[in-house]
Amino acid sequence: MADFFSGDTLDQLKNEAKKRCNGFLILFDIKDSTARKREYKDRWVAQTGALYDAFTAMCVDVSRELSLELLNIKFRGDGLMAFFKSSDASRKAADERAPSEASLSLLRSALEFRSEVHIGRADELGDMRLKTVLTYLTGIYPVSIKGDGDSGHGQGYDVLGRGIDFAHRLETFGDASHIVVNDWLYESLPMVEESVEVIWQEHNRLRLDGIRCKKRIKGWEQPEPFWLLTDQNMIRETIEYLPASPYENDVRAELFRYYIAKSDQIGASEAPLEADNVRKKWGKGHE
Repeated sequence: MADFFSGDTLDQLKNEAKKRCNGFLILFDIKDSTARKREYKDRWVAQTGALYDAFTAMCVDVSRELSLELLNIKFRGDGLMAFFKSSDASRKAADERAPSEASLSLLRSALEFRSEVHIGRADELGDMRLKTVLTYLTGIYPVSIKGDGDSGHGQGYDVLGRGIDFAHRLETFGDASHIVVNDWLYESLPMVEESVEVIWQEHNRLRLDGIRCKKRIKGWEQPEPFWLLTDQNMIRETIEYLPASPYENDVRAELFRYYIAKSDQIGASEAPLEADNVRKKWGKGHE
């Protein structure tokens, strides 16, 4: 019987369990990817490839800016994932405190990336929409992947752990109208008047409302808490994109659009200048 497990591999199994770490996982998923393949035919392949390249560039920039080790980038069809190591695992209480500056910078990068996809490159990417999940995780196992001979092809790390599974389960609750974050990451974000404040340079400020959810998640015995980060512009953008199908007994799209239009008329003079500034920055040339 063939034995594919060398002595080095078995030693690695023993050693990997001692190398747990903490860090951030960011996950994007292309919304309605099956329908996009039908609509854009051959173009969806190039669009997805361009998204992969842009995501990789964003992750490299984040790693350099925050001095976080980029352990893993993974693509799976319509899904994109990256894990950034922030520290080695130590005491549980200390591990569960996410570094605030890194949390905020990653949230800012996620917002900028999704806005570039949704607005800045809407024509090139065919009105692509992304689900977004951002989590801070502890006790993650980096597993080294050996390269193919001297070329090193395929060399790198994968990341394993219950936290990775949990982050992927949160994708179920994602949509283009919000960003899903876990408890630990949410608690590390700066709050202003019960909203999360994200700042671009000095004059561009965005405040996101946090909506707490508690849902039953596959693989967990009790309902688990998490948060949705959103604002009026993110919801409005999603509603405007939402197609109203004449073939379904569902009038929610029409109702939501009516509500958003009515809200714009009533509250036009009260709309926060900060959010408008950010939208103009992201949507320049595409309004």
